[in-house]
Amino acid sequence: MDIQLCIDYDIKKVSHHSLFSLEEVQHMETAEQSLSLRRILFSLVSLLDFTEQDILSSITHHGRRTAYTALHTGRKLGLNEQELFDLTAYSLLHDIGIIEHQYPPSNMQTDRLVLERDPNHCESGQRILSSFYFLTPLDHVILYHHEYEDGSGIYGKKGDEIPLFSRIIAMADYLDTRLYRKGTPGEVRNSVSELAGVTFPKQIVSAFIAASETETFWEDLMPENITYALERTMPRLDTQLSLKEFIRTAETISAMVDGKSPFTSTHISGIASRALQFAEASGFSQEHSRMFYIAALLHDVGKLIIPNRILEKEAPLNEEEFILIRRHPYYTEKAMHQMGLDPKIIAWARNHHERLDGSGYPNGLSSVELDFESRVIAVLDIYQSLIEDRPYRKALSHAEAVEILKDLGAQQKIDRDIIGMLEKLMG
Repeated sequence: MDIQLCIDYDIKKVSHHSLFSLEEVQHMETAEQSLSLRRILFSLVSLLDFTEQDILSSITHHGRRTAYTALHTGRKLGLNEQELFDLTAYSLLHDIGIIEHQYPPSNMQTDRLVLERDPNHCESGQRILSSFYFLTPLDHVILYHHEYEDGSGIYGKKGDEIPLFSRIIAMADYLDTRLYRKGTPGEVRNSVSELAGVTFPKQIVSAFIAASETETFWEDLMPENITYALERTMPRLDTQLSLKEFIRTAETISAMVDGKSPFTSTHISGIASRALQFAEASGFSQEHSRMFYIAALLHDVGKLIIPNRILEKEAPLNEEEFILIRRHPYYTEKAMHQMGLDPKIIAWARNHHERLDGSGYPNGLSSVELDFESRVIAVLDIYQSLIEDRPYRKALSHAEAVEILKDLGAQQKIDRDIIGMLEKLMG
């Protein structure tokens, strides 16, 4: 396939459809954007809230509460600021593996203790966090976060076979899931003290007892306070990531979204790879291409709020389910904003269900409000969906998908010039 076939695509059309000035587009080539690791962490935790709700029927702020407990226990143990930052980051995301571990519909909204005895979420979580190269690499921390001193954990590890961070997270997790909601602060402290030297190391239990002496500790754990409390007490250390560095993180996040359902296992990766072809064919600069690629990678991150029982439903969606599906671009925008991404990247991702005639969602934008990048991702999203299996139909062929795209183009829903580019690039 000769990608040069499309390089002569009328650049005036790109400029005409751009929401950004020539100066802004040129600025993409020279301005090196940076992203805060802290912001990325808290954005991911917010998305995990919805996965937790999907599986457990409620948002408990478990990751935040576990992280807060681990952080203050670690501080009493004398960990330095970098170690405390790393411990908090790993604790916040310790259950990230539940995104990829899907329960059959009959087991949805299961008990947390059933979930936490399943090794799959430990293994998936370790693999996912190992790919977040900006985190300090720590072996087996997530894999062994349900191991106990007496060998009664998932993998039967004992004592010093368990990494220090795993031992702290295990106790913090246990406190949140089994003790915090079942007694007064004094009763909780007495209960965990009885486990010292058996389930948890005596030194770690003693550190928790010291950390939890104040009323502030217990007020901080309240749902309305926990995010503020973490932001207030977490070490002020941070890491700034360039867009180039962030791409690997975006690829991991997109793989998590694709892994949510077997019907979408290649959806984002397919769109993102084709987005790069469009970027090259349209003569984008390196920085512009990175921005466009990130938009394609993250355009469906809001689908983490959608329960799998809806994504995998074979029958037509009812009105309530369809309303929920239509919410996902909003949550894509929210997550990307929390990460601190450039507004242009956010707009290109958010707009993938907008239509030229104003009939799309979430904002009902029309042709004059939709730039070239937004139009491309919209077309690629439809195309990729059509050539994939869905619960209610088999995948269509390339030719069948293109015919449907052309029909939508004739209805002024999507850009016919971009459909033509797609034919040349995919032909």
